[in-house]
Amino acid sequence: MSSDQSHRELSSEQLTPAEETFTEFKDVVVKYEEEVDGQHRLLDFTRIPLIILHRIEAADIYRRLTEAVVAEMQKQNSQEREVDKE
Repeated sequence: MSSDQSHRELSSEQLTPAEETFTEFKDVVVKYEEEVDGQHRLLDFTRIPLIILHRIEAADIYRRLTEAVVAEMQKQNSQEREVDKE
């Protein structure tokens, strides 16, 4: 066995524990990122419907208010026409 080959085998044996540690560390980081991503999704699910509900509610209020104003204007116009006819 040449000295280069034995040196390579020795250095690869020394790197193996470091590689194992790095692999385990990567696995821990990936699991942590997945957990955090899942928590962000849960937060998004709880926030998004509230925003949509408020938008729908505001649009509904605006529509009702507009209808009420239009109805009141029509009522006033019809009353003015009756007064003009007399």
